[in-house]
Formats: sequence, C-alpha cells, structure tokens
Amino acid sequence: MTEPDLNEIGDFLAGALAPIALVWLVAAVFTQRQELNETRAQFEENQKVVDAQLKTINAQNALLSLQHHQAGENAKKAYKLSLFDKRFEIYENFIAFDYEHDPDQPSAKDYDESSYRTMVHLSHQASFVFDSAIADWLWSISVQIDDYMTYKATTPFEMGDDGHGNITVLNNTEKNAA
Repeated sequence: MTEPDLNEIGDFLAGALAPIALVWLVAAVFTQRQELNETRAQFEENQKVVDAQLKTINAQNALLSLQHHQAGENAKKAYKLSLFDKRFEIYENFIAFDYEHDPDQPSAKDYDESSYRTMVHLSHQASFVFDSAIADWLWSISVQIDDYMTYKATTPFEMGDDGHGNITVLNNTEKNAA
C-alpha cells in the first residue's frame, strides 16, 4: 500500500469533519436565534416596564401639578384672610377714632396733633391693604384735620357749642353775649 499524500489526508479529514462543522454551524445559528428571541423578549418586557414607569411618572406629575395648584389656592386664601384681618383692624381703629371724636359722647375730644398723626397712620396702613381710593379718603380726612388745626390756631375767634353738639365760631360780640 502506498502512503497517502498530505492532500488525500486533508481531503479525508475535510470530508469526515464537514458534517460535524455543519452541525456545529447549525447549532450556533440556532443558539444565536434563541438568544436573539430571548433578547427581544427582554426588550419587550423592558418596554412594558418603561411604559408602566412612564404612566406612573405622568400620574405623579399630574398629582404634583394638582398639589401645586392647591398650594397656590391655599396661599391666596391665606393672603385674603390675613388681608381681611388687617382691613378689619384698620376699620376698627377708624371706628374707635370716630367714637373718640364724636361730639355726642361725653368724653369727646377735639381734633389735635395726636388726631392728625393717628389719621395719617391709618392712611398709610390702608395704602397697603385697601384700594388707593380708601387710602386717599383717609388721607383727605387727615388733611381736613390739619386744616382745622391751622384754622383754629390762626383765627381770632373762639370756638363754642350751640347746645346741640355742634361746634360754632363765635366772634367777640357773640362771645361777650354768650
């Protein structure tokens, strides 16, 4: 027998190992296909998880938006309530001022520097919590008080009372007659 040359041995090995290589190739293709299917299934599962997270995030955003809106509304209500309290305090001080200077009251006092300062203070307070018309009205009262005090300080007449709680200006003849 003759010894086979290397070419024949290579052909023999190629023929003998070709089916094994083919089976190996087919197995590798099936393995990759199975891995791709598993990867695809994982991606689909991940997509479902991401979709669920997105829904949760959207629900949380809606809840946060609602909470933000509610907090804004609560802040507005708290501001309005504090504004009402401050307005009511100014109103009460104005009523007390009026009562203090009411000629029908036995302890009524005449308008003086303290009265002027009180009305100016009320006017300044009102400018922060009321419409400018209210603050301007209170300021005009303080101006009238100042005008009255100026008139009282510069007039040679004396002030009197007509017996009905009304202040009258008496000239010297009327003063002597009274």
